[in-house]
Amino acid sequence: MFHKYQDLAPGALPEHSAVRADAIAAGLPKADVLDVERRVVTLHVPGIEGDVVGDITRMGFTVYLGGFDWVTFQTPQHLLHKFPEFMPLPQQVLNPEDEID
Repeated sequence: MFHKYQDLAPGALPEHSAVRADAIAAGLPKADVLDVERRVVTLHVPGIEGDVVGDITRMGFTVYLGGFDWVTFQTPQHLLHKFPEFMPLPQQVLNPEDEID
C-alpha cells in the first residue's frame, strides 16, 4: 500500500515499518545526500542504520519499507533544491490598490 506519512493511521503499517517510517520522518530534515541518479536519491538519515533510498516526485520523497508498504514523506527543502522541476512556481502577488495599466 502507498501511504502519505502525514495521513498515516495508527496500525496501518506493521510495527517494524512504522518504527522505520517514524525514524525517517524525524531524521529527514537533517539527512545528507549521498547519491542522486535521476529521481532516485540515496540519503544518510541520522538515527537510521544504513542508507535510505527513495524516489523524488512532485508528491514527495517515497521510500519502500518492505512487503507492500511504501510511504511518501514531505520533501525537505534542502533536498527539493536539487530538483528545481519539483519546486513550486513563484506566484505574483498584486496589491488591489495598485492599478494595472
